[in-house]
Amino acid sequence: MQIERMMLKGVNHLDSIGMQFHSFLPKEKEHIITQSRYNPKRLYEVLDKYEELGKKMQITEMTIPAYSANEDDEYIQAELLKKLYRIFFSHKAMEAIVYWNVPDGYAAFAPIGDMTQGENVYYGGLLRNDLSEKPAFKVIKDLFGKEWRTDTSAVTNEYGKVEFKGFYGSYDLTVVYDEKEFPAEINLSEYSDNIFEIQL
Repeated sequence: MQIERMMLKGVNHLDSIGMQFHSFLPKEKEHIITQSRYNPKRLYEVLDKYEELGKKMQITEMTIPAYSANEDDEYIQAELLKKLYRIFFSHKAMEAIVYWNVPDGYAAFAPIGDMTQGENVYYGGLLRNDLSEKPAFKVIKDLFGKEWRTDTSAVTNEYGKVEFKGFYGSYDLTVVYDEKEFPAEINLSEYSDNIFEIQL
């Protein structure tokens, strides 16, 4: 309502809408609270409602707790991250997701490394305190490094044209012609027609 009122009063220089998604929930109540908080239907309803404002969206801060260094707890954190990132990434108005705490032990309101105080108690990092990778780190690495990456090859048609569908971003191309390789770079963008001419 606040954003809508601002826009109705002529404040139109809002580039995007940011929202936090810190799941700082007591572990003993997690199973109850997350039934709605992590519910895909509910999450899409919220995102769709904000999309009606005609602005892009960002998850500007996100923390998913593991609650301990226990292997099972870390696995659950990773599975939740995978599902939540896929939901947020799949929404057409979403332009960024920022994970907030990278290593455990450096969160707010606690001395560094003290896992009994402040936000450290949630073990919400992607890395352990010694910077070793948690399963959550591998999930993020695989989503952005493998699943949401386009790696393809194609042959031009009789007019020297080729089409492909890919994620937005920069692409390194290798064009092979007459047994010679020519490097090129293109950038797929939501804000362009994504038609490129490559001169060899």
